[in-house]
Amino acid sequence: HFETAGEDYLVDIDGSGFVGSIAGGVLGAGTGFTAGFKPAQFLWRVPVAGSYLALGTLGLTTVAGVYIGAREGWGDGGFW
Repeated sequence: HFETAGEDYLVDIDGSGFVGSIAGGVLGAGTGFTAGFKPAQFLWRVPVAGSYLALGTLGLTTVAGVYIGAREGWGDGGFW
């Protein structure tokens, strides 16, 4: 269960180990990309460096989503 950009997302893969971690990472990537899409659209309009800022925002939110999803999917195994 984690919150991204004011939206509450529920992930029911807690404690599944490696497979749950992979599944959580995939779900987290989608969630992170979705959360970063609107800010990236806004940043794309900034002259000169806007496209770089937008791509960086999408990359950062996607990676953060992968991390959070993988951590939640791993459960209490002590890996994270």
